[in-house]
Amino acid sequence: MCHVPNHAVRTRRPGPAPDTPPTRPRRTGRIILFVGLGIAAFVGALVGLVLMFTQDMTKAGTDFMAAFTSQPAAAWRMASPDLQQTITEEEFTRRLPIQAWQGASVSWNSRSRTNNEGTLAGTISQPDGRTTPVSLRLRKGAADTWQVLGITIGPRAAEKP
Repeated sequence: MCHVPNHAVRTRRPGPAPDTPPTRPRRTGRIILFVGLGIAAFVGALVGLVLMFTQDMTKAGTDFMAAFTSQPAAAWRMASPDLQQTITEEEFTRRLPIQAWQGASVSWNSRSRTNNEGTLAGTISQPDGRTTPVSLRLRKGAADTWQVLGITIGPRAAEKP
């Protein structure tokens, strides 16, 4: 038997046939990936700007609703002077049975702002699981603070303002 050293044996490496031109790697997948990532980054930045632009208004609405569900007098004081001139504190608490909302929380699913006026629409969630639509109209008043111009609770709050 004849022994041939390993380095003397030539084997053909896998690959294209010698007469085939080299092929370029497919870039379509990468292009789609980068375009998708670009669109996602743009949408994320846009949502971030909207949230940043409405953050102080949303905080004022949330603070008002927190006071509304626990301290009616504090909620009335947070209202705009225009609202306070149209309704007394006693009437405010009588028209809006605040005791029925104690322990409730609010979440906003729609926010809209045009210059110094805005609207928040969302849901009041009560501890027993019931939910009720709510909407607030707000205006940026003195000292750049947001104040509540109006509140709607119930089915009418779910309508487009």
